[in-house]
Amino acid sequence: MENRDNIVLSKIVEYCDDINDTLARFGDELEQFIADKDFQKSICMSLVQIGELTTHFSEEFIQDTQTEIDWRGTKRLRNIVVHNYGSINYNTIWEIVKFEIPDILSFCRKEMQKHTEEQ
Repeated sequence: MENRDNIVLSKIVEYCDDINDTLARFGDELEQFIADKDFQKSICMSLVQIGELTTHFSEEFIQDTQTEIDWRGTKRLRNIVVHNYGSINYNTIWEIVKFEIPDILSFCRKEMQKHTEEQ
């Protein structure tokens, strides 16, 4: 793994942690998320940042890890949030936050640990 990939992973971890902090602050309930625009904006901004960061991975890293994490799908989500903000399906965003972000966070931490051990 290139050093730049490790840097990107660490930034993605920060935004995943931001999502978890936002959940702790606003509550961990779909109904609250649907009702609160600030909650939605906070979560969506972190998702946008994660999607943008995926464009900074080396192509080798993307190829080597694509069976574990759908980086291109993460980038597509970024584009949907940025370009179609008025028509976002917040139920889908909630599902991503609850079921995909924990996997991304776990994966990134594991890869960062591997990188540290390689050094």
